Amino acid sequence: MLGENLGVCMYGLCLGEQPEAGLDGVAGGKLEYFRFGEFWALVETGLDLGSLQNLKEESWIELALGYGTVQSQIFIKVKSMLPWSLRSAFFERMASLEHFLQAAEENFLTKLQGLEGWAEYSLVARFEQVEESFGEERLKGRAYFQLRKQEFERQQQIGLQAKVIVELVQAEVGRVGWEEPRLGEQVRASVLLRVEELTQTKERLRYWQGLNPGWKVELGEALPPYSFV
Repeated sequence: MLGENLGVCMYGLCLGEQPEAGLDGVAGGKLEYFRFGEFWALVETGLDLGSLQNLKEESWIELALGYGTVQSQIFIKVKSMLPWSLRSAFFERMASLEHFLQAAEENFLTKLQGLEGWAEYSLVARFEQVEESFGEERLKGRAYFQLRKQEFERQQQIGLQAKVIVELVQAEVGRVGWEEPRLGEQVRASVLLRVEELTQTKERLRYWQGLNPGWKVELGEALPPYSFV
């Protein structure tokens, strides 16, 4: 058995050496590492699950933010991590968690090995080009419809450029989700990238941005691969 017969919360599974202790749990318990075959689990133990069920919404939001912070702090210190969703992180006892891990041990290990050296990044791109006023209110007839045609074609071009941005950083592993933008709106996507190739990816984005005036493209900080597990 992994531990006492108490409620627990799992933060994720990791490959690599265990970081030094020092982080606190966010649900009132003790944060511990448990070796399980070739990987280890980061678990908060000694939880009163009954009291957690009575938390108000604002307290759950605060708990969720703290939960993600702990995951990020551990992620930068290990080879790879399968971050857990808070919605499915709670187990009534350690024995339940142990049984859950045993049932899919090989699958978890395969995923961890496949994610070694990869991280999730938030891609944000915004089309900020300032358009000149055409005095649309004064246009009539063919001139008006020509303007509308030009606007439609410009919006199509923005959509195509947005697809190129996502394809430029899209990795072979995982998925990229995004919404086609309109003028002045943002493209937001989660992308899975090799950490060692981040500098080259940013250079390619800057080069693309120079070829497409009006676009501002940014990549966020490295995160556990929440969208790809």
